[in-house]
Amino acid sequence: MTRLILQRLFFSAARLGVIFLLLMLLIEFAFCGLGGSDQHIWQAGSYTPFGSEVEGMDGFRLLFSERSAASLRVLVIAISCVLLTGYGWGFLAARLRRYRIGIILRLPFSVFSAIPGFWFVILIAIYSYSIWQRPGFADEVIVTSGPDLLGWWHAFIVALPLIAAGSASLMTSVFNAISSEMSRPYTHGLFVGGYNSESIFYDHVVKGAGISLIRALDRPLPLLFGLLVGIEFAFRYRGMGSLLVESVNAANYGGIILGSMWLIGLISIINWLRDCAVHLQTGEVTNG
Repeated sequence: MTRLILQRLFFSAARLGVIFLLLMLLIEFAFCGLGGSDQHIWQAGSYTPFGSEVEGMDGFRLLFSERSAASLRVLVIAISCVLLTGYGWGFLAARLRRYRIGIILRLPFSVFSAIPGFWFVILIAIYSYSIWQRPGFADEVIVTSGPDLLGWWHAFIVALPLIAAGSASLMTSVFNAISSEMSRPYTHGLFVGGYNSESIFYDHVVKGAGISLIRALDRPLPLLFGLLVGIEFAFRYRGMGSLLVESVNAANYGGIILGSMWLIGLISIINWLRDCAVHLQTGEVTNG
């Protein structure tokens, strides 16, 4: 058990190191190779301060903690809702697939995350931010006492597009994984043998699709984290995603590296947990 966890941790750390090197090369190529900048990534003088809001290491730590906390609020809301909706409705859609209800369950999320009107609203938000400095939460009332319900409310608004797109993606993955398992010949044999449909589904199909269901955990992550960057910037939400976009616009190497590695690090942690769960499940299946 411990050996497995450490082994997967080593591979995750090595993969993170490779991604960091590729990120450095990409920054160097984009700003110096294509942009013609004379500030190379390996030069200490290329790392300018994070704007007027940061003064010294204390200001940097404050910036990192505030923006990390803001983005984590969004991700906690979004990932929790995506997992609950994606797995819950995906199971229901697969269980009732004979009635074609899966399409009905996925439709609201798919439509909300794909219709031109949804993305038109996002483009309007970006335009109004660039021209009128609106909409956004940067100038709202700051909560100084009691629970920061206003901050959670802002995080929930930012998380809504992530929830819609991520739920549709995970629901499809879960539905396909269970439907594929239900199509195996043994399910027909169990039905002929006198097993009722509920026993076949919950005791055999779900158990047989366990590894595929665990592997589906991180399927929505690229979509969620990609949307996080754009949505935070569009609504002037002061998180790590907006810090990344602001740093790219300002050619701030430190901000680009910090924002990118924060997002990649979270994905790596989730992938590591997923890999450990898959290997544990595989071991249980093999032993069984």
